[in-house]
Amino acid sequence: MPYIAKKDRATIDASPIGDCKLHNSRELAYAIIQLTLQYSHNDPALLQEAIGTIESAKHEIYRKYVNPASAQHEFDHGGE
Repeated sequence: MPYIAKKDRATIDASPIGDCKLHNSRELAYAIIQLTLQYSHNDPALLQEAIGTIESAKHEIYRKYVNPASAQHEFDHGGE
């Protein structure tokens, strides 16, 4: 579990998705882990599904925001 102060964990835990104010990558990691555990209820199959979803999101962020030239290339060739 990423180290963040207990008071910061409580703030993140109490915040609705989208309203959560994250200040660093540790808090982001904590929020992702908590959301994943909430979704999966520690079910191994759902944890695997969540990991796959996180990987898909990672690739989408890279494609659209880190390397937008690839998104433009995809659009130019009929992609969405």
